[in-house]
Order: sequence, then C-alpha cells, then structure tokens
Amino acid sequence: LYHVVPLETFPIKLLVNEQDPLSEQESVTIEDLKNRPLYIESSQFAIYHLIMKKCEEAGFQPDIAFQTSGFSLCHKMVKENKGISVTVDFVFDDMKEQGLRLIPFSDDVYEWKMKQYSASCSLYRNGSGKLRVERLSGRNLKQNRMEITHKKKVDIK
Repeated sequence: LYHVVPLETFPIKLLVNEQDPLSEQESVTIEDLKNRPLYIESSQFAIYHLIMKKCEEAGFQPDIAFQTSGFSLCHKMVKENKGISVTVDFVFDDMKEQGLRLIPFSDDVYEWKMKQYSASCSLYRNGSGKLRVERLSGRNLKQNRMEITHKKKVDIK
C-alpha cells in the first residue's frame, strides 16, 4: 500500500562521553554495547531495530536504560555519563554538545536508510459495498485521487 523512495543513507555510530574508556578507541563493535546502559530511540525508529538485531546476532540483549522518541534525551544522558547511545553525524552536529565523541562501528555496516513513504493505493467501498483497492501511480495519481474523493472512504484498523 506504500510507495517507498530511498532518500539518503547515514552511518550509525556509537555515542560516548569523553570520560568513557571507549572514547579512546578508533572504532567499536556491537560487543562493546554488552552490559552497558544504552539510551536509544524507541521501536518506532529503524535505528532501534537495527541495533536490537545486531545485538541478538552477537548473542546478547542490550541493557536498554531508556527508550525515547528523540535523539536529544539520548545525547543528554550520555553527556551526563549515564550510559552510551547510537546516533548519526548530522544529529550529533546539530546537538553541538561538548564532551561527547562519535565512534564508528568496525564489525559490520550500521546504516540508517532514510526513506520517504507515500500511499500507492487507496482502499474504499464502491457503490455495492465491496472493498476496492485502487493503485495510485505516476500520471494516474491525480485522476485516481479525484475519483476516490467522490467515493465512500473506509478506515482500516
């Protein structure tokens, strides 16, 4: 039901306080997260799922101290040296926090692939009450949207 357009890919890196022993390393592995309090974005974020999968593949569950809906709390907790986090360069640069260090992962590819999702189909009930699916694409997108607005829409739960 969605059309997915890849936008950009960003490397995911480990975020540590400069006082953390890991801050002296040039690179880290997923094993470096073991038994460390991890502040991470919630399961609504792709980064969460990637890190959980990598930890599971390495044979451990991360010690998630807190899940949040934004990067800023993660950065604040790492700044207070309460644990570690994962982030991407542009978020790190936007936070402009002193005393933090980003370290790349060396054991595998850790990437956040930004994508745009848009509806490629619409569901509605036609005049006889049957559920219909109309594909929205290219040059027919505007025409299909106009037709659908005149038909009874259905909320799918």
